[in-house]
Amino acid sequence: MFLLMYDTGDRVVEKMFHDCLYYGAGFTSSPEVYGQSKDLYGKYMPLLSKLYGRRWVFDENPIELPAGFKGNVFISREGNLTASIVGGMGRCAQRRSRPETVSINSKEVRKVGRVMLHEPGEKPLSVKFSKKGENLKFDLRGGTVAAVAELLQD
Repeated sequence: MFLLMYDTGDRVVEKMFHDCLYYGAGFTSSPEVYGQSKDLYGKYMPLLSKLYGRRWVFDENPIELPAGFKGNVFISREGNLTASIVGGMGRCAQRRSRPETVSINSKEVRKVGRVMLHEPGEKPLSVKFSKKGENLKFDLRGGTVAAVAELLQD
């Protein structure tokens, strides 16, 4: 699946990247769009690359997200669970929210030994998590706009 983008506005370009993360999709855009939003491409490409070659997870309710977020769970090319997380609500300027909990529900979480969180323009961050049976929980940082969480095997 590929999303086509011809609008040159930064909000539209960032929405394209959010949709790509949500659906695990690729994108195509004109050189004009790229030229005007090069910084956004630089921030989102590392996240999108985590979804290359992914397979969708169709377990029942594989992800539970806080209000205002949407996302999906995939199996990466390397065989790890990978969750895409996209915030859909506007934020009041200069106000960071409290951390919010993400829950992944799959038999595959039993193999997870580390969770790496990737956010646009940020260095990857190893996050604390808890596991109980087929459920794994971790917190998003306050102010998260979009992220990809890699649930890496032991």
